[in-house]
Amino acid sequence: MNCFRLLTWLSVGVAALGGCGKKTAPEPAPAATTGPLAVTIENVVGPDPLVLDTRTYTSPAGEAFTVTKFNYYLSNFVLRRADGSTYAVPESYFLVRETAPGSALPDGKHLVLPDIPVGDYTGVSFLIGVDEERNTAGAQTGALAPENAMFWSWNQGYIFLQMEGTSPQSGDTGTHLLAYHIGDFRRPNNLRVVAPPLPAGSLLQVQAGHTPELHLQANLLRLFEGANAQLTNPVLFGPTWSAVGGTAAGRLATNYSGSAERGVVGTNSLFQVVAVHGH
Repeated sequence: MNCFRLLTWLSVGVAALGGCGKKTAPEPAPAATTGPLAVTIENVVGPDPLVLDTRTYTSPAGEAFTVTKFNYYLSNFVLRRADGSTYAVPESYFLVRETAPGSALPDGKHLVLPDIPVGDYTGVSFLIGVDEERNTAGAQTGALAPENAMFWSWNQGYIFLQMEGTSPQSGDTGTHLLAYHIGDFRRPNNLRVVAPPLPAGSLLQVQAGHTPELHLQANLLRLFEGANAQLTNPVLFGPTWSAVGGTAAGRLATNYSGSAERGVVGTNSLFQVVAVHGH
């Protein structure tokens, strides 16, 4: 074997050995493009926490009342960026209940909106109630299941907000009942969209591995008197001890949303953003 051929074989062998030992660096994992947003809700009656059954409150008209039930649906959450663009959270339907101590029912006051595109958001809006499409979509599950007792089988529609209680001034002289069940998605359409403003300087900063929290208060007194004089429908428990759907319920929806119609967003509603945490 001549020297040239021997050197060629040696070169090939060395190259082959070098190739076997070479490792390719792993590709970096793609950066996460979505993150969650938590929403915490606290029900109040004016400055006081809502306590079922045992606590007496005073209405804006000066009438005493207690609360035995306070439930409502929130849905169709939309987040807004500073440039005006928005992100609609899909399948965002939640049932919020005020529950008595020891109740086995979930209260739904701690919500998580998942898989939101990362970024800074300057506002949020949502529907009080269940949109028209889901009202006509047949049997639902989860928060929208009929067994949650927030569906009118006789009227084929969801109850958007439900408040029950008692008052000495109630026009129901037998049991002194108060019963307000706001529903109807046809005519009148008592659905309302609200957009409670964030505190000045606050942002909802959605990031991967980081969960900001939107802290809301819902003031039950807003059923009985709105914040805007032009949209307020004062409630006296004598003549208006009950409103189950229809026009009378629509007046309460206007009170608590700060809006008189489905297509106008209420910015001064029963919901107030108390704080944004983790921003």
